[in-house]
Amino acid sequence: MKPPHACYYLENKSYFIPPPAGGFEDPEEPLGTGSWCLRTHEAVGPDGHDACPGECNRERACYQPEVDLEN
Repeated sequence: MKPPHACYYLENKSYFIPPPAGGFEDPEEPLGTGSWCLRTHEAVGPDGHDACPGECNRERACYQPEVDLEN
């Protein structure tokens, strides 16, 4: 499941599989690997920085929220 703050264009292999029944010991661990940007189809975004949950935030020019509540 994608975190609510994640960029619309961020994908991660863990978004496609259900979490284990007991949950993850470290909630950030499954999101640390296997990420890519849907704009570039690579592990880096259009601005040349890593595409991962910790990096794809509102401070990046290429960031797009899942839901745009301002419009």
